[in-house]
Amino acid sequence: EVMGRAARREVHARKLLHDFREDEKTTPPTMERGFPREAALLKFLDSKLPGRYGVGSGVVIDRHGGQSKQCDVVIYDDERTPRLSTDRPMAMAIWPFEFVYAVAEVKSKLTRAALGEAVANIAAFKRLKRPVNNLLGGGGVYHYSEPQNAALGILIAHEWGDDLKPADATFE
Repeated sequence: EVMGRAARREVHARKLLHDFREDEKTTPPTMERGFPREAALLKFLDSKLPGRYGVGSGVVIDRHGGQSKQCDVVIYDDERTPRLSTDRPMAMAIWPFEFVYAVAEVKSKLTRAALGEAVANIAAFKRLKRPVNNLLGGGGVYHYSEPQNAALGILIAHEWGDDLKPADATFE
């Protein structure tokens, strides 16, 4: 029997929640609370996204000197992205904006303060400037087109905070 789309989403959500809880059990007390959730989400996305996409974390920069804040999750073009980081564990990665499709903020508990911080972090990412894709055309004729893919910001929260209800988090 073919599983429906809603059923598949439910299976994925349960798997991610299970991974969150398992990683929480093994996180040292000195580590940030959200770290296991970020690690579980990175692992989950890496296993679900097609091979041309990579996942990581770090800061996104544009060619005009702009930069995002620290991003919990960065989804990028794994085939074309130059590596601007070291291989040292826990080293900050720097991602060129031209090759980044999306960023996600991961919150253990979505409070009003955490929501404000997440929105500010995503807004810093979305303020970066994409170059105009001027390599379209053929036969030596090139023309300018719209900027490359739009920047996508995502907020993922494990649970609602006491000071925030789902209806409070809607935006126009």
